[in-house]
Amino acid sequence: MIGQLTREQKKRIAESIKNHKPERKKSPADEFEALAHAITAGDCTEYDQSRAESYLRAAYEIRQREQELSPEVETLAGLVQVWAKIKKIQISRVQAIQLARGKEVTALDTVYRANPRTGELVIAGADEQWRKTLARHKTDDLISRWKSAVKWGVGRNGQL
Repeated sequence: MIGQLTREQKKRIAESIKNHKPERKKSPADEFEALAHAITAGDCTEYDQSRAESYLRAAYEIRQREQELSPEVETLAGLVQVWAKIKKIQISRVQAIQLARGKEVTALDTVYRANPRTGELVIAGADEQWRKTLARHKTDDLISRWKSAVKWGVGRNGQL
C-alpha cells in the first residue's frame, strides 16, 4: 500500500520520539563562554584574546545575577537600598544584591561594603582611577571656562 508505513518504520519513529531529548535552552552566559572558546580555539591576536576575556567577564556577571536569592539576601538587599536612599547613594538592585552577598560595589568614585546585619553602607575605599578622571574633567572644564571668560573680557573692552 502506497503511503502506509511499515511496521519497522513505525517502530523506528516511535523509538526516536521516545528517545528524543529537546535541546537544552542555553543561558546567555553559556553563549558568551562558547564565543570566548571559539575565539581562542585557533591562533588569536592580542585583540582577540582581550575580546574573549571580556566575553568571559560578561558570562561571570550573568552567572552571578542568575544565582537564586535566599530570603536573607533578599531582605538584606532591601535594607541596603534603604540605606543607600538615606545616604543619597545611587545603586541598582543588582548592586544591592551584590552588597547583600558580601561583595564590594563601586558607585561613582567610592567603593562600598554593606554591614551584613543592618545593610548599612560602609565606605571601603576609593576608586583612584575614577577620581583622577573626574578631577581631570573638572580641571579641563574650569580651564575652558576661564579661557572663554578671558576671551569675552578682551573682546568687549579691549583689555582684561
